[in-house]
This record gives sequence, structure tokens and C-alpha cells, in this order.
Amino acid sequence: MSFSGTRATDAPPFPQGRPRAATTVWGDGIQDLSLTSLWYPCAWNDVSEDELLLLIPSLSADSGRRAPAGASASRAVTVLWNAFHARLAHVVITYAVSGLGAAGAPIDETRKRMDSLRRVLDKHLEERESLETLLERAAPHHGEWLFPARRQKRKWRGWRSWCRHDEVDLEGMFELECTVLGLMATMVNAARLRFDSAESGVASSEGSEQRGRQCPTLPRATLAAIHTSFNPAYLYPQLTAHHETFAVAGWLGWLARARPALLPVYVAEPLVDLLDHVDGGSAPADAIVAYYADQVVGRESLRRRARRVLARGMALPITPRPIASGGDPRRILALVE
Repeated sequence: MSFSGTRATDAPPFPQGRPRAATTVWGDGIQDLSLTSLWYPCAWNDVSEDELLLLIPSLSADSGRRAPAGASASRAVTVLWNAFHARLAHVVITYAVSGLGAAGAPIDETRKRMDSLRRVLDKHLEERESLETLLERAAPHHGEWLFPARRQKRKWRGWRSWCRHDEVDLEGMFELECTVLGLMATMVNAARLRFDSAESGVASSEGSEQRGRQCPTLPRATLAAIHTSFNPAYLYPQLTAHHETFAVAGWLGWLARARPALLPVYVAEPLVDLLDHVDGGSAPADAIVAYYADQVVGRESLRRRARRVLARGMALPITPRPIASGGDPRRILALVE
């Protein structure tokens, strides 16, 4: 199955407009639409964040289609910035670097983690802003991006740290979070180079070029897709052949952030194909997707539901498991090395 086919119609797909802001359930409003409708020529301002885990050809910088006036591709940068800010806030709260949980954490441990975060930001982020400044910007995005399904029901008490779980590799989990933040920061840089620089005509500095243009490996791009729900193929044309893997990864990412999601046919098909071939020396990227599938729903349960979707041709709602203790972070770190 390929998402990037040629559109077969010139008729507008949505008489009342495309789906807009994300709801509490991923896919609401787009799960029953055909790919012809979803892939009707559009601009960045026309799509919701939910759609950006899929590779829409007319949004690609290499599509050759000229965007209409006022349709800024910088929205891609905004979406990735919001995701990065929210993840950063999540890390400092969850691992007691700051906030309510930091008061009871050992000072040396807190300082060590703070220094680790600063090193990650200095290495990967183009802006030379302090961690404290970034955290101030992150606060408004945290509740919207992390655990969005809960924001209309009750306030998420994110200060409860993983330290409360027994037998958890806390340092390994924090190391994985630092790796994820580095990947997300690199995607922000790449989006700026690919879209903002092209629109403004401003040449990028050598430092930002190095941070943004180097294409990540497939496993690292897959991990980034999980945590941004943004298809890396928009930023790295070299990885376009893997856009279906990124779409599945981005869909699982919403579940990992405790957001229920509909499982449509165009996600179920590549998901079944991936899970059916993941055993027995699978590629690292496929193993990463299978790992998160097992964490957020259960691999076999998700495989059965995806096959049911394909058999009936109808989307099914998927509810993620309650937050677990994090699984085996060292396994993911080994796969992205």
C-alpha cells in the first residue's frame, strides 16, 4: 500500500473544510475518508496535526506544487516546536529535575540530570537559549501534547515521578528521554532549514546546516516519529520509502501519550505487515515499532484488531493501556545506536 499515489479527482474532498484541531480521539473525522480525499492537494494551513503522521504528497518540499499565498510551511516548524517543548516539560517534571517532585529528589541527582539536559540542548538545538527559558515556553504546550485525552476530564498530575515504581531502570529511561529530545531538536532544525529558509530566502549558517541536514538513520527517525507524530519523510526525502513505517510509528506515539485513537484501514494495513514480519531478526526500526506496540496496547492484541479492521473495512477504536513503568529503555537505546 502506498500513500503517495496520484490524485484521481479534482473535486474538493471536504465541502466544509478539512478536519481542524485535534480532538480527544485521534482520527475522528478522517478515519472513513478515502485516500483520494485525504490526499487532495492542500497546503500546511489546511491540515490538522492528526494528518501529519501521514505523508501527504502536496506538502512535500519536493512535490513541485507551489503553495497558495498565505499558506506557510512554517506551521511544520510550529508543530515540531510544540512537541519538543511539551516533551522537555514532561522530562523535567517526570524525572524531578524541577517542579513539585524536585523538592524531594537528591540535590546531586537533580543537578546531574539538569547538566545532561543542557548538554543535549547545546549539542542539538540551534537556539542558544537557557534551559530555564525553554521551560517557560514549554509550560503552555505540556498539557495539550502529553496526555491530551485527559485534559478535558481532569488535571494530569504529572509530578508523580517514575521514582515511585520499583525495579525500574530510571537512569536508562532518562538517557532514552535525552536521546529523544536530541532527535526532536534535530527535526526542528531540519524543518527550519527545509521550509523557513526556503520561504525567506535566508541562507543557513554552517552550524545549523550540520544540525539539520544530516539525515538520521532509519531507527532514529522511527523513534523520532513516535515522539512527534510527524512523518520524518517531510524533512528527509531519502527516507520517503519508509513513510508507512513512520505513519504507524506516529500513530503509536499518540497512544503512548495516552490518547485513544481510531485504527483506520490505511494504518492497519502497514501495521499488520510490520507485526507479521517482526519476529526472527527483524530490522531495528521494525523492532522499535513492535516494542512500542507491545507497551501501549499489546502486540498480539493490536495485531488481531488490525486484522479485524482489514477484514471489515471499518476503523476500530483503540484505547491505550494505563501508563506502565517504561519497559526496557536499554533495548531501544541499543537499537538506535
